[in-house]
Amino acid sequence: MLKNVTPALLAATALMGTASVAMAENLPSREEMWKILRQQQQEINGLKQELNARQHAPAPREVPPQPTPPAPENAQKENASAQKEGLKWSERITLSGGVDVRANTTRDFAKTRTNDIVVDSASLAVDAKIADWVNGRVVLLHEESAGSQVDLDEATITLGDTEKYPLYLTAGRKVVPFGKFTTNLITDPLTLTLGETAESIVEVGFQYKGGYGSVYAFNGDGRKAGSDDGIDQFGAHLGFGGKIREVTFDFGGSLINSLEDSDVITPLIPTVNAMQSHVAGAGLHAQVGFSGITLIGEYITALDRFAPTELTWNGIGAKPSAWNLEAGYGFELMGKETTIAGAWQGSDEALGLGAGAGFPETRLKVGVSMGIFDHTTLAMEWMHDKDYDITDASTAPGTNNSANTGTVKLAVEF
Repeated sequence: MLKNVTPALLAATALMGTASVAMAENLPSREEMWKILRQQQQEINGLKQELNARQHAPAPREVPPQPTPPAPENAQKENASAQKEGLKWSERITLSGGVDVRANTTRDFAKTRTNDIVVDSASLAVDAKIADWVNGRVVLLHEESAGSQVDLDEATITLGDTEKYPLYLTAGRKVVPFGKFTTNLITDPLTLTLGETAESIVEVGFQYKGGYGSVYAFNGDGRKAGSDDGIDQFGAHLGFGGKIREVTFDFGGSLINSLEDSDVITPLIPTVNAMQSHVAGAGLHAQVGFSGITLIGEYITALDRFAPTELTWNGIGAKPSAWNLEAGYGFELMGKETTIAGAWQGSDEALGLGAGAGFPETRLKVGVSMGIFDHTTLAMEWMHDKDYDITDASTAPGTNNSANTGTVKLAVEF
């Protein structure tokens, strides 16, 4: 039996040896084996990352398609217009305004002391760019001195773009361009109190290379006796401003044929709608700035006398005037923009104007203001007034007394 097995085993062993030699000749080398293993490991890592991403991905949420409602006809027109102009309506409208809260203490010409806290003014302005050459502006204003109501202070339409073409036309209610009334102090200059005139006007003006000016017409409260109620008031202003090296400047003048339409004078004339004649007014202003210093000068005057029955001065018709000389200096204090300023002001033949004791003959003011936060100002001012002499008279004689007022203001602009 063993004799038969042994030859078979030897034959099988020989066959396996031959096969092993053949297989050994076809096996890859060690370097090729490492390369194959690295490729397989990379494929395995890629499969693991794909599987992990699928396991943690949120299930998709099916949202049924929503029908688009048809836009209203007006909205379609507005959108088409906005696309044509390249602006949305939200980009065409600008809101701005401010709130001015003041605390003051006063000892007047009659030696009476008063003090108060008031919202001196609150305003809201809306500017709208209707088209490339059309702009609208509306300003609502509350002033404590005018009571509790909110007034339409300005409402204008302007045709033109002075950056592209120097001429423009403005129609609507605004303060007419008579006087400049610039100040760095809290209280208004006497020039503003005398000359500020708000009316509904039509104005044609220009701005070109530093030059500016306009002519305007309106129907004011002042009217000559026997004349029809019509547009017979008018005015003009002309100025030039710019910068030479480090010096800025602005010089100009203005005229109006009806100073009786001034906001302070109109209520004082009992016969304002039956005057002997219009009383013309003129104004001059100059402003120069350099190295943080600002110098301001302005003069407003009537060119004619009022009738004695309209506005009196020592038994004859008054010819009121007012002036303002002011200096200011701006600098940084503790990282905050700060301005100190002082003014010397005065008036002539204006005893009967204004509220309370009337216009002072002379006024001295000093003040300081600081931007304590963005668009937020804290300011303080001291004002010393000197009344007209007791030999001067309007509706009442002067007192020759002095008055003092201290004011603190907190204001924001937006």
